[in-house]
Amino acid sequence: MIKNRPELLGLAGAAAFLLLLVTGALLVGTSTPSADAPAADIALYFREHQRGHLLNMYLACLGGFFFYPIFLATLWSALWRSEGGARGYSTMALIGGIAFLAPLLLQAVSWGTAALEAGGKGNFSVIKALMNLGNLSFTLTLFPIALLVGSTSVLGLRTQLFPRWLTLSGLVLTAIFVLGGFIVPGLLAAPAFALFGIWMLLIGLILLRKTKATTAAEPEPSST
Repeated sequence: MIKNRPELLGLAGAAAFLLLLVTGALLVGTSTPSADAPAADIALYFREHQRGHLLNMYLACLGGFFFYPIFLATLWSALWRSEGGARGYSTMALIGGIAFLAPLLLQAVSWGTAALEAGGKGNFSVIKALMNLGNLSFTLTLFPIALLVGSTSVLGLRTQLFPRWLTLSGLVLTAIFVLGGFIVPGLLAAPAFALFGIWMLLIGLILLRKTKATTAAEPEPSST
């Protein structure tokens, strides 16, 4: 029996989720119009990248509803077991992890709807409003991310569930996420989100390694 299967699935879920998001981002092109661009130019962009935005929407929903929850459940389970007591930090991490999906999927659906609108005889102003809604939604993902990473880091520091370098890095990242989502809206959103992806993979790897080490240290069952 593979005792570390949940942690292995958690890491695989994180990797699959991030792979789908990166693939979707590549499909929509690298030169997106700015928020103050003419509405006609924005509509032309979405018309030219209609298929890419629709695929991005489906990939984001697939990753968000099927693969990301595997990672989140694995992380929450480890936090819950290590905390004990009232389990406030693990609960806050779970709330942040679930809340993160709302603005993320709203961003993908907003841009997908803009692409559909641009494919027909859509109103240019509506298309521009949908793009701006998507931009703001993506920026707002950083607040629940900050709650997830911050709660995990504080608990990891208290229980030594994760290495000290990772928990301290997580606290720094939490400040960056808040900065990217509030003080400098939109400017730090993309690089901050990339840092979150790296953090997810590191968390998954360390949980897997800790489980393997614990399993290896367990005595063999007696044959009698």
